[in-house]
Amino acid sequence: MLSTRFLCALTCLLIGTSVSFAQTSLGEYVWWTYTYASGVHTNGTDMNQCMDTHVVTIPGASSLRLKFDNVVLGAEDYIQVISNRDGNTQEQYPHELQKWTNTSAYFNGESVTVKLWVSPGSTASFMVRDLIAGATGSLGFHNSICGATDDRVLSTDWRAMRAVSSPSGGGGGCTIWAASATNYVLSAGHCTGTFGVAEAEVPLSTGSGSAQHPPSNRQWPISNLGALGNGVGDDYAVSTVSTNAQGQWPSGLYGHFTLGWFLPSSGNPIRITGYGSVSSPVSPTWNVVNKTHAGTYVTTGGAGTGLGYNTDTTGGNSGSPVICDISGLAVGIHTHGGCSATGGNNWGTSLTNAGFQAMWTSAGGPTPPPGTCTTPSTPTAPTANFTSSDPNILQGGTVSFSDTSTGGPTSWAWDLDGDGNTDSTVANPTFTYNTTGSYNVSLTVSNAFGSDTLVMPGYVTVATLTAATLPVNETFNGGLPSQGSSGWLFSSSNSFGAITAGQSGIVSPTSGGNALTMSSNTSGNFVQNDATLVIDLAAAGGATLSYWIKETGDEDDPQDGLWISDGANEALVQPHTGLFISAAWTQYTIDLDQAAAANGIAITSTFRVIWRQYDNFILGTDGHLVDDVNIQADSQFSLTLTSNGGNLFCDLQNLPAGTVQGYTLFSFNTALPVGLGNIYGINADFMTFQAIASPAAPGNIFHWVLPAPALLYPNAPFTLPPGSLNSFVGMTADGQGLAIGSPFSILSSSNVVRTTLTP
Repeated sequence: MLSTRFLCALTCLLIGTSVSFAQTSLGEYVWWTYTYASGVHTNGTDMNQCMDTHVVTIPGASSLRLKFDNVVLGAEDYIQVISNRDGNTQEQYPHELQKWTNTSAYFNGESVTVKLWVSPGSTASFMVRDLIAGATGSLGFHNSICGATDDRVLSTDWRAMRAVSSPSGGGGGCTIWAASATNYVLSAGHCTGTFGVAEAEVPLSTGSGSAQHPPSNRQWPISNLGALGNGVGDDYAVSTVSTNAQGQWPSGLYGHFTLGWFLPSSGNPIRITGYGSVSSPVSPTWNVVNKTHAGTYVTTGGAGTGLGYNTDTTGGNSGSPVICDISGLAVGIHTHGGCSATGGNNWGTSLTNAGFQAMWTSAGGPTPPPGTCTTPSTPTAPTANFTSSDPNILQGGTVSFSDTSTGGPTSWAWDLDGDGNTDSTVANPTFTYNTTGSYNVSLTVSNAFGSDTLVMPGYVTVATLTAATLPVNETFNGGLPSQGSSGWLFSSSNSFGAITAGQSGIVSPTSGGNALTMSSNTSGNFVQNDATLVIDLAAAGGATLSYWIKETGDEDDPQDGLWISDGANEALVQPHTGLFISAAWTQYTIDLDQAAAANGIAITSTFRVIWRQYDNFILGTDGHLVDDVNIQADSQFSLTLTSNGGNLFCDLQNLPAGTVQGYTLFSFNTALPVGLGNIYGINADFMTFQAIASPAAPGNIFHWVLPAPALLYPNAPFTLPPGSLNSFVGMTADGQGLAIGSPFSILSSSNVVRTTLTP
């Protein structure tokens, strides 16, 4: 438990509260004094460098949020914060730090790692100057449940978000909600504070009730435009949120509430959706997470703009939308408690408040259309409807769906592949279709008065993606291959993706001309780009891939690299990190079937090779270029390597036609998976280079020349003399054959074999 002194003060605050009280959730966070200076770092290399690493640990904290000071960053420098509990990451470039007022997002756990990444030729530094720590356990419960039981249920209506502020800057644990198609949000006036953050897709709290936070791209900094906190009927705040690192507002992801500038009538159903605290017997995991309940309208108070209702709320619900549950219109802002087990009602501020309307209009908020609480006049279920992005896609493509239902739905159930099972319960899901055909899509929407289902037969059509057959030789000089029939697919995680055929800097060393380029189309906005080649690896039995890659200043990210997939599972087999050297190209050769076996990936007729790039600036500043992709079916040139009784048995089989000499490479550096070493699949060590430097001689296991006598290697198995490897017994070694043609050219490399030398 953090800060005993702070919790004692909280106890004193709760003594003598009146029947009607503001419903923030207090005591969830405390300021923590902390100082760390990175020092000044200059990057004199041609590569992006991590030049300072520091771990911040506050024992017992449930979450951490850092405050930075004296920050000096170039345009391409950034501070990276990583949760050591769940790996959630935030990259704070200068423009992002400005949005966040020199703070980070919230990170789960008691420890985060902070890294300073400096671009070539730049100088950077920062300080951590204090932090906000999440306290352990559920605190600040204000009970305003109407009746004997808490009837709230979990909600995934992320239009209502959790608002978290500085514990000493006013406000605190409240609710805030999207009120327009852009970035306007509304909450209670007494909820406004410093360093405010709106959070959606909030996970359940811990078993002790400690709040947990979503990833940083589901957290948005709040900017307060105006607020008033004069009690019941006169308590409101108009704010905006900045975009996340992907350039998204919450309204773009989850939709927004439509405002209703009218007073409900007695008996109208009133729903409150927000982030109230809980007490036993409700599970502590429900503490300050999204919950909803519908009651009825009771009375108007507060000089005509106070809304009274018997809907369940608790501390943390302040700022929640007051929703007319039939029409779905938001008619007010929940602000105060007043219910008890024996009577009373809770309170909000009506959007008919003249001061609110003046503040909303002057801030640029749109005037809502006329509406009523009971449209239609009798309570009814919602009417289901939806739209989507283009539903005519290629195999492996993704469709984004948007709920356009009317009548105030509060829950959604999507069957997106027509199999009768619910695939998503969010309002606006996405779905990937890996199998060709026509798919029925259905949406069931519900509220307190019933449900409605819309079924669209054959709504999604997935066209056949023809897998490429071997060999593949793609230079991109003729532009991007056509999607589908060629086996190629190109996709981006959002609208900022830029995948083209072009160049930046020095052309590739073999074919020249165009290359496959991947980057962001707008500086400052992150995107993940995938260039996928689907090949029939089952028919080939195995294949070897070679390609060239170049970066244009791209920072290292875990996504960057060559991935393989069988459609169900995927694995990174060649990272594209630490590569950046101005104008330099790097070639990689990957044995695909060996890499698949090492990573549990099946060899299928739709085997996928994926070049993946993630970053946030345009080509030339960021970006990857890929060229001269070549995939050849395995020649079945193979090595068998076994050990027994102090002997090493080597057998090369099916030497490629035209072989005149070759090498048998060995390495005792087996830290990487089989076949993923840096020289023809071998993770090179001294033994490897000694083999390459070995002179050719009859029977030489390392360097051999053809023709050779029938009993000499490689025409026949080679056996080292018994006992000659005693000093290596117990060690693990990798072996591989390399066939050379005339003039000196590499014809093929065999599989990589791993064995343990046994006595």
